[in-house]
Amino acid sequence: YPLYAVGLVMSLLIAKSQGHSPSNLLLVLQAWLMQAWPPQYTEHALNTQCWFLSCLVFYWGLFHILYRLVSNMNLPATSGTLLAVFFLPWLVVVIPVCAGLDLHWYNSHFFGHTERSVDLLVVFLKFNPLVYLHVFVAGMLLGRLRCLLGHLSVVVIAVEGFAPLGYLGLLLLFCIPQIKLPAAKLSARLSVLLPLQAMVLLGFAG
Repeated sequence: YPLYAVGLVMSLLIAKSQGHSPSNLLLVLQAWLMQAWPPQYTEHALNTQCWFLSCLVFYWGLFHILYRLVSNMNLPATSGTLLAVFFLPWLVVVIPVCAGLDLHWYNSHFFGHTERSVDLLVVFLKFNPLVYLHVFVAGMLLGRLRCLLGHLSVVVIAVEGFAPLGYLGLLLLFCIPQIKLPAAKLSARLSVLLPLQAMVLLGFAG
């Protein structure tokens, strides 16, 4: 936090020198690492790239509750919950398709604009801590899964092969134009690639 505070003060001084000082409310939100919560302020914050710190405070606050839940899960519960978490980001694709909407509806939003409901929704999906909670939970579930698999030596050896497979999948997605994620700009941000990333993490966990 000290480095964040120094960066915030420096950004404020620069903004004031250029006549673009943010509102007092926004400064209070940033001081308390809450800038990612209200979508009407998030893209107007100083040091916008620090938005995820706002998420981490929320996740750390929930850690003990989530830990108690996850640590009591058996293998079927852990695997099933992890699969459900993997599916969550795909709702940004499934819902527009089922509703007959344009998959790239979010392209109508321009950075810093909050006049329309679609602007607020896009900012919410891009920055709000609630939207990325599944990524934090996925990490905890992967840790629990690795612990549960630790007693199965044959499975552990097989899991070590997940890392190159995960990297191969990511490489194909990023290097072959014909293989493209639907609603890529938003879906990739919301971690539809989480299964491949999970394979890499599990593989390196050994």
